[in-house]
Amino acid sequence: MRIVITGGHHNSALAVIDTLNQQGKHTYLWFGHQHSVWGDKNVSAEYREVTMRGIPFIDLKAGKLYKTYHPRKLIRLPRGFLNAFYHLIQFKPDLVLTFGGYLSPPTALAAWFLHIPIFVHEQTVVAGWSNRFVARFARKVFVTWEESAKFFPQNKVVVTGLPLRKEIRAAKRIGKQGAGSKKAQTMYITGGKQGSLTINKVVKKALPQLLREFSIIHQCGSVSFLNSKKELEKAVSTLSSQQQKKYQVRDYFFGKDLTSVLQQADFVVCRGGAHTIYEMAYLEKPCIIVPIPWVSHQEQLKNAQVLQRAGTSLILEERNFNSQALLKACYEMRDNFRNYKKKALVLSEVIKKDAASKIAQEISKIKN
Repeated sequence: MRIVITGGHHNSALAVIDTLNQQGKHTYLWFGHQHSVWGDKNVSAEYREVTMRGIPFIDLKAGKLYKTYHPRKLIRLPRGFLNAFYHLIQFKPDLVLTFGGYLSPPTALAAWFLHIPIFVHEQTVVAGWSNRFVARFARKVFVTWEESAKFFPQNKVVVTGLPLRKEIRAAKRIGKQGAGSKKAQTMYITGGKQGSLTINKVVKKALPQLLREFSIIHQCGSVSFLNSKKELEKAVSTLSSQQQKKYQVRDYFFGKDLTSVLQQADFVVCRGGAHTIYEMAYLEKPCIIVPIPWVSHQEQLKNAQVLQRAGTSLILEERNFNSQALLKACYEMRDNFRNYKKKALVLSEVIKKDAASKIAQEISKIKN
């Protein structure tokens, strides 16, 4: 089959591609973002990971409607549709598979005009505007959480869970290692693939205290004009040599490096993105979550509340997030780690783990 893939959650898409490739030979074309944010000079993690696999990448110049006021960005709304329309005609795909984000609506609309079957996957607990729009044209709507099924036509919904990339599966610890630990020693800090300036600033201020108690692995993002990595390296260079040895910072972790990091981490400080939340549940990782407050429908907070209700996480609202709040949460996680870990083990048992196979099975029903 010839498949076009687009959307804001590339890790799910890569997991589905891996599964599809085990079943037969397929050809892909990717509509995505070459740069993470407007004006960035560095290429995005999405672009790096997709092109590393040899998949042709179209930097789709689409615009988003939600909270967009810049005229140059609004002009991209029709431009994105025309751009997608052109490439779909050229590629002649058998289907389009979308994973949310503002590239999905223009791509799906163009595919609908061209009578190309459309499939969509919703990652979050609360469905966003993009996927609700795309669902009108889709044959099937795959959802991660049963709670989000209510936002879509019931005859189209398939509850699959979240497709898990191979690096995450490889990081899964065998059995129940860590359940008997009294204290956590290693934390992994991540702001998602773009990193988080808010988290990075607070961590930078708290480093002297944190490194007295913990080893830290920090994924800080690669946005060129923020210089987060250099700022953090400069801050840690003023500390003792012993503390410096306990801190590792990288813009992004790929492949086996990511697997190794996740195996080492006892708990995680993170945002409330859909992938992060589901992957931490799968990996039995207690979390300190700082949801982004300005995303649509408070989706990150609601994602985080899934783990909070299960007793595996602490939520720090961004308005109250500072170095003292972070330190307090880390000490709480350390001192009560055994309890958080036990609940994380329970949660991991109930989440779905075969999403990629289910999605591949559904879309494979499309005949060449």
